[in-house]
Amino acid sequence: SNAFKYTPDGGSVSVKATLKDRDLTIRIADSGQGISPEAKKHIFERFYQGEQGNHKTGSGIGLHIANEYARMHGGDISVSDNQPKGSVFTLTLPVDGCSAQSDPEKTSGASGTPAEPPAPENTSEESSAADSPATILIVDDNEEYRDFIADTLSKDYTIFKAGNGREALDIMAKGNISLIVSDVMMPVMDGMELCRQVKTNIRWSHIPVILLTAKTAEEYRLEGLELGADDYLTKPFNLKFLQLRIKKFIDLFERNHRMFSNKLDVSPSEITITSLDEKLVEKAIRIVEEHMSDSDFSVELLSSELALSRGYLYKKLMAITGKGPAEFIRTIRLKRARQLLEQSQMQVAEIAYMCGFNSPRRFAQNFKNEFGMLPSEFLKGRT
Repeated sequence: SNAFKYTPDGGSVSVKATLKDRDLTIRIADSGQGISPEAKKHIFERFYQGEQGNHKTGSGIGLHIANEYARMHGGDISVSDNQPKGSVFTLTLPVDGCSAQSDPEKTSGASGTPAEPPAPENTSEESSAADSPATILIVDDNEEYRDFIADTLSKDYTIFKAGNGREALDIMAKGNISLIVSDVMMPVMDGMELCRQVKTNIRWSHIPVILLTAKTAEEYRLEGLELGADDYLTKPFNLKFLQLRIKKFIDLFERNHRMFSNKLDVSPSEITITSLDEKLVEKAIRIVEEHMSDSDFSVELLSSELALSRGYLYKKLMAITGKGPAEFIRTIRLKRARQLLEQSQMQVAEIAYMCGFNSPRRFAQNFKNEFGMLPSEFLKGRT
């Protein structure tokens, strides 16, 4: 509506939507009056109003609301100049659960990665990682045994089922999986190979794997653990014991999420299970630190430097830290700001800009949301 509002008669407004790597990008370009460089820094702030004609006044909340909605969905909205004049607004949203056939690059991604196959029809409906119960993937070629375990766990978790490792990988490419319970001996792809592929793929390496086997030989247990299996149960076993093991891993993730949120200085090794995940979180924190004062540093730039699509980065950071990429960046900024408030004599406004916030007011509100008090109140508490 702004594009039409500020584009004179005879001008143009174009809308283009693209789907790539499970990210939906909507680009709205106009040939209107454009936005000054100074105004671009503030247009997403609540109640901010740039230069406007008397007949085109606004309330200053529309773009702020659009920005908040985008971030709530794990997305982002930005503005740039159109050529030769006008503005371009770009909205990017992660899209989970869309069919591979709807992807314009379904044959291969930009990096040459094979397209992800659709999930088999007998799997449960995909649930959002942010607001649904933990999702457990049961992998066993014995249908009755698989259904028995699934029925037992379905009271507390969302259940996915697969008959072998290959089916399991297909499901994982489509759904948000919290934990895998897999038999070892299966046709097509056995549990050992499934475990290896999960633990060596950065998209899935955070997912705990519990292997089940009728074999009691020590070498099989060692092989599974060497491949990165997080636990190993010998059949037959007490289902209550399996439930306790699953709960242990789910509780561990929740504890790590709380630690990341509440602890000022968190080592990646404290909130990760595998070395791959530890390296990813270390790199993500380092990248945000390197761009600390850059208020334009975005989720797109973070995902690009980590060589992950926005969709997979969202799933990964949600699983490890309990926060999406935009919130992850904001949390790192706020933790650094709190350290500066504690250890320096800098003014609140200086710290706000140094930590990448484009206004002290926005910084103060985010600080209060994160730590339960305004920066000024935090400083008073130190004295």
